[in-house]
Amino acid sequence: MILFDFGANIDPYSSMDISGLKAKYSDRLGSVLLFGLDGQEKASWGIPVDPVTVFQIIDAMPMRRREIKEKEGK
Repeated sequence: MILFDFGANIDPYSSMDISGLKAKYSDRLGSVLLFGLDGQEKASWGIPVDPVTVFQIIDAMPMRRREIKEKEGK
């Protein structure tokens, strides 16, 4: 999981090209956005966000369900 704070003055991800994301989602400052590995937005929330809700959505995603199933099989 990678978290970006587009409103921060310090950019810890300066080596990554996130300028396109900043431009595309500039109207969503103050929001938490969840994207799938396919790059599509899966959910969004205002701040504060309940982390339990975020992880429930992540755990329901196909790739995560596969990971959980593989762990249970070991």
